[in-house]
Amino acid sequence: HMSDEWFRQDTLFYKYGRFVLRNYWCTFIKNRDLYYVPLGYPSHSSFDPANVLPASARKHRASFKGQLKYSRFHALQAFQNMEGFYYPRTFLSDADYHELMRQTVFSLCPMGNTTPDTWRFYESLEAGAVPIVEKRPTLNYFQGLFGENPIPTFASWKAARKWVESL
Repeated sequence: HMSDEWFRQDTLFYKYGRFVLRNYWCTFIKNRDLYYVPLGYPSHSSFDPANVLPASARKHRASFKGQLKYSRFHALQAFQNMEGFYYPRTFLSDADYHELMRQTVFSLCPMGNTTPDTWRFYESLEAGAVPIVEKRPTLNYFQGLFGENPIPTFASWKAARKWVESL
């Protein structure tokens, strides 16, 4: 049961399944036979693992590219004046976006439409960039999805910036 990002699909039939796969982890759908498949990156991505640069050779300390929505606006606002932060204000082709990710050490990955799970998170990993994610006041999404993990997670984008600047 894939692509129910808005949590609008009927999930009552899950109770009849012995093995249910879905994207978008959530706390309110309970079923012992429910397993989550992380979103992953889009099929048009073309990151070459043999072409990953070390952090010391990357051009941008941190970057963000995407539509500005509530949380994304706050991320951009917190990082906009930081030395080494890049936010391209124009359209990027897929090739230019991939190069941006390849040249980024820390990739800001604010939430998407309804969940923190976005392509940007997985594209960052594929490009060798460190994704920086947010922890909602009542939900640590990636801990719920993956369990304990090393993903840098912050309750505020100001705290994330302070952490990036300390490294």
